[in-house]
Amino acid sequence: MFPNRTYATHTLRAGALLLPLALLCIAFSTAMLAQEPVRPILDNLNFSDPQAVEQRADLFMVRKFYPEAVQLYERLTKMDPKNASYFNKLGIAHHQNQNLRGARDAYRRAMRVRPNYPEPVNNLAAVEYAQKNYRSAILNYLKALQLSPRDP
Repeated sequence: MFPNRTYATHTLRAGALLLPLALLCIAFSTAMLAQEPVRPILDNLNFSDPQAVEQRADLFMVRKFYPEAVQLYERLTKMDPKNASYFNKLGIAHHQNQNLRGARDAYRRAMRVRPNYPEPVNNLAAVEYAQKNYRSAILNYLKALQLSPRDP
């Protein structure tokens, strides 16, 4: 059947090694699915250092721990209520967490703090569009373009 017995022997050995490896992968993935996800830890965070808090909140956003990011961005907005970037990031965290009302409020607050800041205007337009407020979305998109005509 196999003209070259060496080929057949190597093929059988490879198959014999792959089957246990495949079973091990299935067992490992099943075990990983059964575990609860690791939640972020806020212990050991220096809450008096806004830069450290912002970095941790940004890390939570990257890891998609949106509720934890919201908590930290809210804390930052209380620490520095004149920082429009914190309100914009809070809006983004709310938006990712599907809290469109919270996102809209945070973006509007960022716009009040810094009226010529195009990012929250653009983000607010995205919320308005998601809520099917198309006229308001278009107006906000146009405003964002006016505020940053050179951005692509």
